[in-house]
Amino acid sequence: MDADAARNSPPRDLKGVLNFIVTTSLCNQRQARELASAIRSFGAWAGLRLDHLPADTAAIRRHVERLHPEAVGVSPARFANVTSLLNRALTLAGVKPCNRPVAEALSVAWNTVFASLSNRYLRSSLAPFARFCSASGVAPDAVSDGVSSLYLEHLTKTSLVKDPQTVYQTVCRTWNQARAKVLGWPAVTLTIPS
Repeated sequence: MDADAARNSPPRDLKGVLNFIVTTSLCNQRQARELASAIRSFGAWAGLRLDHLPADTAAIRRHVERLHPEAVGVSPARFANVTSLLNRALTLAGVKPCNRPVAEALSVAWNTVFASLSNRYLRSSLAPFARFCSASGVAPDAVSDGVSSLYLEHLTKTSLVKDPQTVYQTVCRTWNQARAKVLGWPAVTLTIPS
């Protein structure tokens, strides 16, 4: 299966994702080995054959939530690395998230706002939210609690992060920090969930 075929017809299960990864030219051999190892590790941890694990982020997330690093005999860092690599493999294989996409690049309005954001922690925390807003057509000054709630829904349905609620809470907190510290940041305060 070549890259174009995968984009037109993404794999239905992790066996198909693995087959794609080991044959694609989209990554080098070392990257392919790492991604393939992550797919196999995840299948072993879930206790299922790869052809019984759907290539669907929501289904994989349910497995991730039930698994614990200690129970599968790995460190939390290794566990996080495997889920991150698995997410990358799904993306390379053309598996689309089950709800709205996230933009690869920021819109012009978001680029303008981010130009004044020099704090690396704030930039890294807010960049995925900004890409989500860019893809959704939400300008920086149109951000609201409703938009941030849609971001939480997006994380829950499409991301393999261990705890979407914590990521959402961090985004709300760092948004408010940027509002307080960065000249020109939108005058919007987000409610920080408890």
